[in-house]
Amino acid sequence: FEQVTGIPVVIDPIDVLEKGIKKGLLEGGYSGLEKWERKRAAEYVESGSSLKKVEPTPNGPKRADWIIDGRQVEFKALTGNTYNSTTALGHLKKATKKEGVEVIDLDIRKPGGTKADARSLYERFKGTDAGKSYNGEVRIATEEGMLIFNPAK
Repeated sequence: FEQVTGIPVVIDPIDVLEKGIKKGLLEGGYSGLEKWERKRAAEYVESGSSLKKVEPTPNGPKRADWIIDGRQVEFKALTGNTYNSTTALGHLKKATKKEGVEVIDLDIRKPGGTKADARSLYERFKGTDAGKSYNGEVRIATEEGMLIFNPAK
């Protein structure tokens, strides 16, 4: 099952995140986040979601980066200038290795990823061992909107 949604337009992620902290929508701040992570977090805040940054535990199990609206979410992104489906597939597979991940959020907008790229990528992912065993939701942000695969019912 697939769903397509819009992505809020965020001009100044830092401003949105600061407002999110003041409104109680963002817990844990945004220091240490890469530029693309700040933008993605700001888009969630702008849409009204509540976010909690999960701090890594050095000797504990690897966990999702965020808790968004009560669900454990792992952010991933393609940051190169050209779309690379193999790298994108690797990001999805790697995200499944973290304990408790309920949603994988992959941003493929920077290299110009499209809805067709997202659909093809998800089909490839579902054919891998990691994809077959992963029962959570996959969100892929493209230039044309966000595709949500296997959305929570």
